[in-house]
Amino acid sequence: MHFDFWTFLWTVLNISLVIFVLNKLLYKPLTTLMAQREQQVEDSLTKAAKDRAEATELLTKYQAQINEAKAETLQIIEKAAKTGEKIKDDIVTKANEEAERTLEKAKAELNLEKEKALAMVRDEAATLAVLVASKVVGKAITLEDHERMITEFMNQVGDVQ
Repeated sequence: MHFDFWTFLWTVLNISLVIFVLNKLLYKPLTTLMAQREQQVEDSLTKAAKDRAEATELLTKYQAQINEAKAETLQIIEKAAKTGEKIKDDIVTKANEEAERTLEKAKAELNLEKEKALAMVRDEAATLAVLVASKVVGKAITLEDHERMITEFMNQVGDVQ
């Protein structure tokens, strides 16, 4: 094997030139491109993490609003139920009071009619008693005697009751 210095030198120069050209044309742009791509990936990951944090925050906020709305809905339902119960109680109370008033009025009317009927019966009984008395006595009773006998009879009937 024979060693040629000039061939060796040209080979080293050619390889150096190829390395220099490859470094300038391929390696540096590729390294720069890789660094840019790495930065884009990091930015995308950072943005995704930020978006995820914002989404989590919004989700928490919306869940709190939903829970608040549910609580408010329950309060409204409870208030409506209480109001409905109160209205029902008021209606029942008013109906009971009205029924009581109607019953009292009916009792008063019944007592009034009873008193009228008793007065009529007393008058009729007194008239019959006077007629019977006049037939028993055998003489005509004057108007004054008639009124006196009715009054006495009414007093006696009133005392019996």
